[in-house]
Amino acid sequence: MIVNLLENQTANISQATLELLVEQSKGVDAFQDPLLTREELREDLAKKMFIWVSATLRSHIVERYELSKEMIDELLEEVAREEIDNTIAHRQSSDSKLKTTLKNEGLVIPSMVVAALMDGEAALFLSLFSTLTNLNESLARRIIFEEGGEAMAIACKALDVPEMQVGLIYERTRKAIRAKASAREAEKRRHAETHQQGRRRQDGPGAFSQ
Repeated sequence: MIVNLLENQTANISQATLELLVEQSKGVDAFQDPLLTREELREDLAKKMFIWVSATLRSHIVERYELSKEMIDELLEEVAREEIDNTIAHRQSSDSKLKTTLKNEGLVIPSMVVAALMDGEAALFLSLFSTLTNLNESLARRIIFEEGGEAMAIACKALDVPEMQVGLIYERTRKAIRAKASAREAEKRRHAETHQQGRRRQDGPGAFSQ
């Protein structure tokens, strides 16, 4: 019923209702497309939706509202932060229980920390590294992803982590950083191209012939 209402362009929908539906669209994908076709949808609401909609709908938002490159970069940074927060929140409970069990059994050791990373269990790796180094997770994350890796190497050396395992931790975390940066740059390029195409269509075929 809500989807039908949104798809009916002649229906009068108040801004208060749109704001509520925008919030609900974070968990109801079916609302997203019809919401973004509403003429009365404000830019600030569309930018809010940018954080959780698909890449296709993000391109639509960029084109419709003619978002600047700076604004696109800012929104993509927010997308990255949201994804990290969601991943951590989703795994926090189960990882906490597993960490407690491993700690009680004396299994929070360098090889176990490395194993979590090698298995792609990023949140568990961070949790175990935090426990192993007696650092809070926020500080542990900063040390792990510091550009040069010096702080991580010092922390590992203080715990007598074998050099080979330090190398593995560094290699995998740098690979993750590069992959995330590459994906972010690819999305930035895609949105920039969408923005330029929109400008060209707006200028028209004779825009540069005068």
